[in-house]
Amino acid sequence: MIVVLNTYKRIHLLKRQIKAVQAQGVFVEIFIWRNDSEPDYKFDGLNWCTAGGNKGVWKRFYYAHEQESEFYWILDDDTIPGKNYLRFCLDNWQDSFGVVSSSGFRFETKDLTLANWNKRTQLGWKSRNTSFVRCDWPGHSWIITRKVLDEFVNSRPLVSERFSGEDVHLAFSAQKLGFDSFVSPYPKDNSYWGSTEPDNGNDSAANWRVNGMREKMLSNICTYRDAGWRWVIDG
Repeated sequence: MIVVLNTYKRIHLLKRQIKAVQAQGVFVEIFIWRNDSEPDYKFDGLNWCTAGGNKGVWKRFYYAHEQESEFYWILDDDTIPGKNYLRFCLDNWQDSFGVVSSSGFRFETKDLTLANWNKRTQLGWKSRNTSFVRCDWPGHSWIITRKVLDEFVNSRPLVSERFSGEDVHLAFSAQKLGFDSFVSPYPKDNSYWGSTEPDNGNDSAANWRVNGMREKMLSNICTYRDAGWRWVIDG
């Protein structure tokens, strides 16, 4: 299992994130994509690639693709998983799974606009779903197969935005292969949670706080929707 972490503005969480990934009870090889410009730091036994500045949110998937594996787990820098999360997801993997994420959204309208942006249901720690549930827009962290990652890398992105849209492209790539996106369960025992500290994603470093980001995200969604991206609401 190849695991790709990335750094930008949350270096203070990296040590805890590494420890959480290493505690999964599954053999993993950790690769770290450095988007940050912090002074040099390293942890022994891990693989590093320094981007030389912020290259956005897409490049980590291409970095993952350079490594050979059947499965990949790519995490946002705010994600601290429970110790049983990865083993549980792999043990319960189903043929229909293209992406298993630790959070996600299901759109409640077929025509999403800025005016009805909130017509979407957040799945994961908010919904506390007790089983794998299908979503439209997977986020936060992604478990995928080599086949899906190949499609992600080999398919031309439909948007030129560097700092958003990778999650939409991933869901669309999986769907083109006949797979769906799912959010993992959040039972009472948080050792099975994909993210045990969801409030990390609400800090000042959050991408969604960037001015104009909502408009960019909506544009990404509409572009892929126009290209044939199907949602749960479509039936």
